[in-house]
Amino acid sequence: MHCELRIMNYELLCVALYAFSIENATAQTDTAKEPVVNGSVMVEVNYGHHTHRHHPTVWDFPHILAEGTARLGRGWSLEANVEYERFRENGAWDNNARNDYHTNLLALTRQTSLGHDRSMRLGLGIVPVPLGITNSGGPALTIYDPISESEIMPMTWHDGGITAEVQAGYWKLTTGLYIYGRAPLSDSRVAGGAARLDFRLPQGLNVGASCYYGNTYAGQLATDIGAPEGKRHEFYSVFDFFYAVHGLTIDGSAVYSQAQNKNTYGVEAGLDVLQNVTANMQLSPYARYDGIFDHREQTIHRYTLGIDFVPIDGLTMKTELAWHHESRLPTSCQMRFGIGYAVAF
Repeated sequence: MHCELRIMNYELLCVALYAFSIENATAQTDTAKEPVVNGSVMVEVNYGHHTHRHHPTVWDFPHILAEGTARLGRGWSLEANVEYERFRENGAWDNNARNDYHTNLLALTRQTSLGHDRSMRLGLGIVPVPLGITNSGGPALTIYDPISESEIMPMTWHDGGITAEVQAGYWKLTTGLYIYGRAPLSDSRVAGGAARLDFRLPQGLNVGASCYYGNTYAGQLATDIGAPEGKRHEFYSVFDFFYAVHGLTIDGSAVYSQAQNKNTYGVEAGLDVLQNVTANMQLSPYARYDGIFDHREQTIHRYTLGIDFVPIDGLTMKTELAWHHESRLPTSCQMRFGIGYAVAF
C-alpha cells in the first residue's frame, strides 16, 4: 500500500507540474525574476515516558524537520515539508528508515487575488488534512503532540489530493479531497474529504471548526490509527481556538470521533515572562490539561506543567512534568525534556 501511495503522489505532482508548464508557456513576460527559495531546518532530541509499559522511557534522536517554499512566479509555488524521527522505545532503537521518514507536504500551489481582502489558494500533491489545532499549524507548547489530538487522529496528517483555501476578510474556508492511490492512477479511489472554517481577528484570536469524513482503510488514517472493529468509515468533528498576543498564548480543542466513540478535550496556556524585558530571550512557563473520554472503556486525564526557554535565536530548551491518570490504573508521574535548534534560510 505504501508503494501504491507513493506512486499516486508522484503522479499527482507530475500532473500539477504539467499544468504549471502549460500555464507558464502562455506567458512570455514573467522570465525576468528568478525563483525565490526560503525555508528552515530544525534538529532536536527529546526524552519522555510512555504509560504503564515494561520499558516506559522513550528517546527520539535525531528528529529532523525541513521545510521550504520555492516561488515560481505568477502566484505559483512549490512547497515541501519532510521529517525524519528515530525513536528508542521498548528498550531498542527503531532503525527502519522507511518508517522513520515522512513527506508531510509536497505540493504545487497557486495563489490568486480575488479583489480587495480576498484571495484563493489551490494545492495539488501531498497536502495536509487541516483537522484540529495541531494539524492546522496552531500553537504547540508541549514537547510531544497533545494526547487529546494524537490519541484520536493522525498528527501531521497528510494524504495525496487537492486542497482549496478561500480567504475573505477575517474568514478563511479550507476544503480538501484526498485520494487512496493505486497504480495506475485510474484505479485510485477517494479516501475522504475535509473542510475547515476559521475566523481570525487582528488582535490575535483565531476560532476554527473542522470536520472529516472518509474510509478507515485508506491513507494515513489507516496506518496511524487503524479501523475500529466493524467500522469502515470515520467522521471527525473538531472545534479549536487560540489567542496569542504580547507573549501570552492560550489555545484548546475539542475532538469527536464517531467510529471510535470518543470525545477529547485539551487546553493550554503559556506566558513569556521576558516579553517586556528583552527581545533576545524567551522564558515561558506553561500548563496544559488533556482529557480523553471513551464511552466504552476508560477515561484519561493528563495534567502538564512545563518551561520553554529560548536563550538565543533558534535554540529552544523545554522541560515538563506530567501527571497521567487512567481509570482503574494508578496515576503515573512523567518527566520530559527536549532541546532543539532551527536555522532559517
